[in-house]
Amino acid sequence: MPWVFAYGSNMHLADLARWMHAHRFGRPGIHRMQRAALPGHRLAWNYRSPARGAGAANVVPAPGRVVPGLLLEVDERTLAALDAKEGHPVRYSRGDRPLPVRVEGAAARRAWVYRVTPRWEREDGTWPTAEYLALLIRGAIDARLPGPHLRRLVHTPSRARGGEIVRPAAPSDLPGIAAVHAAAFEVAHARWIRPEARAALSAQAFAHRWTRFFAEARRRRHTGAWVAVTGETVAGVLSLAPSRDADAAGQEIRALYVAPDRLRRGIGRALLERALWLHPDRPYTLWVVEDNRRARAFYEALGFRPDSARRRIPIGPIEAPALRYRRRGGLP
Repeated sequence: MPWVFAYGSNMHLADLARWMHAHRFGRPGIHRMQRAALPGHRLAWNYRSPARGAGAANVVPAPGRVVPGLLLEVDERTLAALDAKEGHPVRYSRGDRPLPVRVEGAAARRAWVYRVTPRWEREDGTWPTAEYLALLIRGAIDARLPGPHLRRLVHTPSRARGGEIVRPAAPSDLPGIAAVHAAAFEVAHARWIRPEARAALSAQAFAHRWTRFFAEARRRRHTGAWVAVTGETVAGVLSLAPSRDADAAGQEIRALYVAPDRLRRGIGRALLERALWLHPDRPYTLWVVEDNRRARAFYEALGFRPDSARRRIPIGPIEAPALRYRRRGGLP
């Protein structure tokens, strides 16, 4: 029976089974599975899937590199289903001969590998939706692929519902981050802000705060921040770091702000869900001003619940009562 090397969504066997059932191919006929690696290639995001409306994974030649994945021994019916799913030989093609694949703890095998055909290749950076990327991450976790590969997947940019790209923040994002933070902070906490405090809550003041945060993140090697961008314009920002509370282990969402003119586009949700992927087995906490009912409803819709902790947090010279929320990380 033929072997197929899966490196994208086909590693998520439940999703493959759903696709085959929906397209009347029956249940997948997979007889053996092995962790494996495709030598001389790298994972690329240079193809736009018409079915998903965003990027999908590809592998391209890269001397000295390897792509971890899952080797599947399948029956001919399942191979025919994979051909149909991948659009072989038009969009993806497995070529006319199997490629050599390294197998963990065994001799190398030759396996079919689906690669995007030259006609459909685009420039690298054709990012996937978060839903598609989650299939790869879950498949990699289930297959127990190497940690460095999993971390690269988790930090891969993704496309939000409104078209914004969600990615790790870069130093060049600092002015945009500060501007979004200042504008969103004023909208969220308008009733607490006194006129004499506005200078301390300006974009320039927030830029100083973010500069200190990024320096701390580099020094302590923790996660840092993610942004949602349209082109070079920052539309939302989230910061994440180890919890500062003695009674709360795990990660703390330090800030989550979306530009006021970009609300209700799914940006906040996209940022928060990506943060929850980073440490799927750890608890997460965040603090929210008690009377910020819109923010509380947002967090509760995403599985956060208030615990018994309360404190007052500074908003300029005023301190506002706040509640602590918590939940565990995880993939959608």
